[in-house]
Amino acid sequence: MSGRIFQTLVALVLSGLWAIALGYGHWRDELPFLDRAEGALTALRMVARGERPAPELVTIVAIDDDTVARTGAYPLHRADLAAIVDGIARFKPRIIALDVLLFSSLAVVIAYVHQLTIFMIVPIFNSMARIDKRTIEAARDAGASRFEIVRFIVLPLCKTGIALGSIFVVSIVMGDFFVVKVMSGGGSASVVGAFYEDIGVLQYPTAAASATILTIIVLLLVVAILRTVDIRKELTR
Repeated sequence: MSGRIFQTLVALVLSGLWAIALGYGHWRDELPFLDRAEGALTALRMVARGERPAPELVTIVAIDDDTVARTGAYPLHRADLAAIVDGIARFKPRIIALDVLLFSSLAVVIAYVHQLTIFMIVPIFNSMARIDKRTIEAARDAGASRFEIVRFIVLPLCKTGIALGSIFVVSIVMGDFFVVKVMSGGGSASVVGAFYEDIGVLQYPTAAASATILTIIVLLLVVAILRTVDIRKELTR
């Protein structure tokens, strides 16, 4: 290997290591001067590019920091969103689309449904798989409608799966704060999130007391479900 090629390889390796170090530090927010430099360069690029007319097909209306400061909350309230839509509607657009799935309570609900559906479906599916088909056929021969079959046969025989799925879902939701924090953008509060904030400010007694109360509440809910449905008896039947 010639000296020039070796020097080139060494320069590439050192450059790569330096880039990785800067990227890692920027990702960990440990290099604030890079943020300031990035903001200044972005502003300079916008000034150099100048104003551009909005495209005719799609126009994006951004909600800036001033709007959030005036309303005092983000996501915006429904009345504020309605006022924005009315203002856009005066220009007679063909279609108005709102991005309301991110950083909202609806986003939290959708995320929980997507995450926890499997924990509810599997126990119910297991209970439904154990139902004797001859029972349903006998009810159909006796003149029962589909609604009556579901109400008087399927649901009573699936109460074990419903109880188990409810225990899974309640336990997971009560102990989760990541979904609420990420999907709501900090706009929705959660009990476990309050624990996290207390620990962050070294309020360990408050966090411990709140965690104990939450544990007791979860246990009471589980006991109430177990008293409603005798899961052991149903599973050994």
